[in-house]
Amino acid sequence: PTVVALFALPLVPTPLPTTERPAVPRFFTGGGWRSCVKPGGTLVPVPLPNPGDPDKMRWAAAADARFAIPEGFFIGPYGAGGRASVGVFSRPTSQLLNHVFETGAVPAVTPDDRAQAQRDVAYWHASCLVLATNGTQFNVAALGRTMTLLFGPGQPAGDVMVWRVAATG
Repeated sequence: PTVVALFALPLVPTPLPTTERPAVPRFFTGGGWRSCVKPGGTLVPVPLPNPGDPDKMRWAAAADARFAIPEGFFIGPYGAGGRASVGVFSRPTSQLLNHVFETGAVPAVTPDDRAQAQRDVAYWHASCLVLATNGTQFNVAALGRTMTLLFGPGQPAGDVMVWRVAATG
């Protein structure tokens, strides 16, 4: 009986590990997003989601997916030889914002960085970029300063900061 019990032990269910998620900003749960992007348009979270940190994809889910977000968790055939790969290739502005998020260091933003940011915003068909300021994100001050260097001053909108761009989405 002991041997049978030892072999059966892996079949006993165990609780799944869980973690707390940061709160979705009220800007999304309360519909404030409509002030910067129309349904079906594109809103860019700052920093952008990626397979290692897809949490900002919940922002669109909280708004019933009425707007698109670039990057995030995606499985597509862009790996070597057309093989499936997770995520997408990050645009240069996304890479810059991810670096600021990870390090807290504000980069020396050049005119070339600003021009690239404008190309990336056009590529994403973005209407606005949004930074959560509700205390759920790391390095908010550094991200906000970097965004201001790239796009000029943002506008506070409750628990987020918004940078509006030409409505393309």
